Amino acid sequence: MTYIYDVLLNFTDERLIEFFEWNTTDIIENVKKIPIFRISSEQLNDLLTYNITLDKTLVSKLKNQTSTYKRTTDLEYASLFTDLNRVVGIEFNKEGDILCRSGLLLDEEEDIICECTVEPLEEITYIKKEKLAQNPFYTREELKKRKYILKELDLVYKEKNKDKLNYLFKEIYGNKSLSFENKYLKLKTDIEKNYSPKFNSLYEIFKLTYTKK
Repeated sequence: MTYIYDVLLNFTDERLIEFFEWNTTDIIENVKKIPIFRISSEQLNDLLTYNITLDKTLVSKLKNQTSTYKRTTDLEYASLFTDLNRVVGIEFNKEGDILCRSGLLLDEEEDIICECTVEPLEEITYIKKEKLAQNPFYTREELKKRKYILKELDLVYKEKNKDKLNYLFKEIYGNKSLSFENKYLKLKTDIEKNYSPKFNSLYEIFKLTYTKK
């Protein structure tokens, strides 16, 4: 088994977090040693875009092969995977299901790719399940705001707060004569399918509302 030494990984979310979206509140792992596998671009794409269950034989090989500098207990099942175009870090549970994905710092990724050019191409075995919900055009911050706005909008609708919904709708669309139901549906549909910076004003309105309470 081939190992990489001294690398930073962000195992905060199931969704892969690229290095330029890392926050100070994220779980950044200072990894001392971690296995790496060179695989095909097709297999790497599967690891990034599907929920998968890794073959139990490989899971057992990964057990306790990753060590960190700061954790009191090491990452029990983790590995790096590369297709020589990019490198991805993945943490698994003991059943082989993916818990978290991580991008790497750009310079560390480039160094690892150079190291792996001599590594043989391997084929890993896994069960490919449902496809992950993808939002390739949104930043991490936009996804956070979008989720928050939708949650608050649903609450406004549930409480039948017509005045607040009218205010929110007017902020985005101006004065349009629609029913309470249709105003809610238009806002919700556009935020879900066509989120853009214009909806950030709703995020600020909701936040201001709670600040004043």
